[in-house]
Amino acid sequence: MDTLINFGICLGDIAPGIREKNPGKRTYIILKTNRAPSVQFQSANKAQLIANRIVAKVQIERMEFIDVDKTFGLPSEAFTNLSDLARGILTRAINKRLANGIPLTMPQLGLPIQFQNIHFQVIEHALFISTDVNIPSLTHYLPYQRFAGCPYYYQIS
Repeated sequence: MDTLINFGICLGDIAPGIREKNPGKRTYIILKTNRAPSVQFQSANKAQLIANRIVAKVQIERMEFIDVDKTFGLPSEAFTNLSDLARGILTRAINKRLANGIPLTMPQLGLPIQFQNIHFQVIEHALFISTDVNIPSLTHYLPYQRFAGCPYYYQIS
């Protein structure tokens, strides 16, 4: 887990009121969201599937911090600056992880199905995945194997 110090940021510089109330102490900030984050796929970001790894780039368009309980004692401009700073830090951290790619593995479904030639493409507001599916002969899985193509079946009158 990264702390603000890892990014060269001192919370006391952002919120001097907190620094004065708690000098030399650790401070924990609890963040809550009003709604869950959402993802919007855009073809302009050029996400790709390379060697079974998703390589992409993200852009956080909107992030807003609000001091609901007014415990920080900061003006709204300070929260705007903090939001911009956090958005930049998160964007860099996520893009650093995505630059190496996220492995795309197909789960074993327990079925005799094999996926081959998986293609992945980001189109406007959607994720397009196409693949070739190989379904081997299922005759040895059927309970009545002799039913299909069995001479005995065709001789019954």
